Amino acid sequence: CSAIHAAGDVVTLTANAAPVGQQVVWSDGCVQDSGNSLRAIATMDAARLCTAVLAASTYAITAVPAPMGGGTLDCPATAQHGTTASCTAHPATGYATQSIGGCDGTATGVGLDSYTTAAITGACTVTAQFALIDYAITASASPGGAIACPATVPHGGSATCTATPAPGFRLDHFTGC
Repeated sequence: CSAIHAAGDVVTLTANAAPVGQQVVWSDGCVQDSGNSLRAIATMDAARLCTAVLAASTYAITAVPAPMGGGTLDCPATAQHGTTASCTAHPATGYATQSIGGCDGTATGVGLDSYTTAAITGACTVTAQFALIDYAITASASPGGAIACPATVPHGGSATCTATPAPGFRLDHFTGC
């Protein structure tokens, strides 16, 4: 549209509603109203050309590693409406990725560190679950006794094994870890 206005007039322009997933961005000829992106204000101190341009909406992606200290999760900070986002988990030493999920993507399983969201349609959160790695303990005793140990020990943890000599035998020594 076009119109003639007197010098110093303040003109308010309003665009039609933007389609879902798009936002209105106004050209340099006018100032977007901070309270309503469909509205722009122009002070007629010169000839003005105000254009409303449709642009894809951008949404925030929040990356949450759990527990804290178990690793990090790298995701883009934002994504445009309708696009997907790729995230990568980085387990800390002694931890493994258990799952990654969020933003309507399909959750991953144990040991998978890459994740892709579904199409982004709003602000969303991706969470990576980390767990300490459990190490197997294999124990054996020579003839003349028995040894009992837990089946596993978590990274950084310790285990207590108990050796029991058979009658007539004594504990000579332990070997291994």
